[in-house]
Amino acid sequence: MNREHTAGSTLTSGGDLSTEITVPRIGPYDTFRTLGVHIPPSGHPTEAIQLMMTDAIQYTTNVTGSILSREEDKVSYVQHLLPKFRFQMPILPLSKTDCNKISSILLRAVLPKMNINRNTARSIVYGPVELGGLGLPDIYTTQGIDKLLATFA
Repeated sequence: MNREHTAGSTLTSGGDLSTEITVPRIGPYDTFRTLGVHIPPSGHPTEAIQLMMTDAIQYTTNVTGSILSREEDKVSYVQHLLPKFRFQMPILPLSKTDCNKISSILLRAVLPKMNINRNTARSIVYGPVELGGLGLPDIYTTQGIDKLLATFA
């Protein structure tokens, strides 16, 4: 993979033909933020995944040191953090492994804060409340549902 690329293009600014503006060239492995999502032209979401993991670590740091109650912790996770990730998911091709890495970081902090063992079976963590589960959304499953909804919208 050659990551070298030449300088950008030069364009004039609107009606002022004497002023030139250099538009930098973006390589296929460089990401750029478009509507809140870091998308590389190559389609490999490595940097986007890294940024999501950084957000997850920051969130867990904040939650671990907070005085949130069990209910507030769950609401914080479901209503604050997951929508931030869900916004990006229909666009990014995240694998199950990537989603599990992000989830494991989050659940290591969220579950103990809810007074639940962090090693609780994921079928209970993600299971519906009606069947004795906690009802927390699984990131990978949520991504699949969001992609389907975006396809048929």
